Amino acid sequence: MTLRTVDPRSAYAASCRSDLNTQVNACCDLHEDDIAGYALIVWDRRGGCRTALWTHEGPVSMALAPTYAGDALNRHVAVMLSQTETVETSDA
Repeated sequence: MTLRTVDPRSAYAASCRSDLNTQVNACCDLHEDDIAGYALIVWDRRGGCRTALWTHEGPVSMALAPTYAGDALNRHVAVMLSQTETVETSDA
């Protein structure tokens, strides 16, 4: 009999990659031919990160991209938190 151990990090990473692909495709589908740029950050379990940036078109220059992306993420998180609080409040 052979025992095989399954690294749970592998399953988590596969799930994360799958969700990343889904989200990127959803963004591309939403904006279709009107995409002017993007900013992407992916990090590992130790906090090491890899970034990608495209700012050759549109109103967001390379110098503005970090602030623009940060502001967009802050709004996104605020909406997610308010939805979570609404669900928790309605469950009480």
